[in-house]
Amino acid sequence: MTAALEALGEVTELRGAVRSGAALPLVAPRDEDALVELVRRARGDGKRVLPVGNGTSLSFTNLATDADLAVTTRAISGIVAHEPDDGTITALAGTPLRELRAKALAGGHHLSPELPASCDATLGGAVAAGRSGVDRLRFGPMRNQLLGTRALLADGTITKSGGRLVKNVTGFDLHRLYCGSHGSLCILLEASLRLYPAPEAVRHLVLDARDVREALRLAHEVRATQLAPWILAIDADGPDRPAHLHLELAGREAVVEHELSTLPAAWRAAQIARDDAAREEHAHYADGEGDARRAAIVRVASRPSRIDEVWARCAALLGAGSPLHFVRVQPALAMLELRLDPNEPQRVADLVRDLRSGLRDLGSRVAVGGDARLRRLTNCFDEVGPSLAWMRALRDRFDPHGLFASGRGAGGL
Repeated sequence: MTAALEALGEVTELRGAVRSGAALPLVAPRDEDALVELVRRARGDGKRVLPVGNGTSLSFTNLATDADLAVTTRAISGIVAHEPDDGTITALAGTPLRELRAKALAGGHHLSPELPASCDATLGGAVAAGRSGVDRLRFGPMRNQLLGTRALLADGTITKSGGRLVKNVTGFDLHRLYCGSHGSLCILLEASLRLYPAPEAVRHLVLDARDVREALRLAHEVRATQLAPWILAIDADGPDRPAHLHLELAGREAVVEHELSTLPAAWRAAQIARDDAAREEHAHYADGEGDARRAAIVRVASRPSRIDEVWARCAALLGAGSPLHFVRVQPALAMLELRLDPNEPQRVADLVRDLRSGLRDLGSRVAVGGDARLRRLTNCFDEVGPSLAWMRALRDRFDPHGLFASGRGAGGL
């Protein structure tokens, strides 16, 4: 088997991806033809395939229950088209996002999602994982950026959805269905993203508060204005520890200066970094985004109107002596992230169970990411609800013979 795989591309190993704990052969097909041939052979031999990009998002998926080999598109890379006048870019799935970001910036544009500079995510992997970046407050989630895709289906056919330009996106939005499907429906080959004008001016403000509760009050004052910040987030080392409120404004110079002048009075005490210094602060903030390979990450999604109550319950459930290292709250997105000790997987799993039970009546959802030890103890995804039947029906329609490995998505998909 190894010799046959090596004829199609480089073969290494992937660990920590399946519930059995076994290492999977990881194949990097040299081109699309080799990838199609691999899928054809796997289907004919009854093998289960686990699609991955560079593996940077695997920590936020469940361990697969049945896989014989993994396939990565990282060797199928390159920018296919860049249209600065239209504000779009198209690339093959294995293209690193940082390469796309540099290309977009050279043309005067910002690429979203903005993942940490240290992240090695590929375009296809980021789309399949539905990843969002630190700029989500301004530009929305990954699915909002996606204009179109080419994808390899389980039967070996290559299909297109959407297009490369905003004005010619027609038909069913299957490309948005693929976004966040974690490789359960197809293997992405190519994707097109919209671009945004790069900001002329940047201001990064940091305001200190006694604790997260006070920082939330200050954040709500900003939300009550007409401002459209890139970042509005609270960082703290614990429920009763001092908090730091980050606010980033970016855009045209005159607009940003006007926005500064309209901030609530409390922000006169904030530290302000401007332009190059602000971009350094932004990069530092972005690189501080949670990485489940270095810490167990618990993410709570809520409603903006309930974020204060959600935080109060989380703080109570954490209690004294919890394995919490750091908390980040994004009030306008109603997102809360807890970073915990990865060396205490059972305590983290117990906390996830308590959070899901204690927050359910508030309409919150709790997701968790970490190494294989933690993912064996808990489900990375919260309960799906009535939509699970539809999700299973879609998967059965796209992959009736079960080519793609199951178990790592929500609801066991």
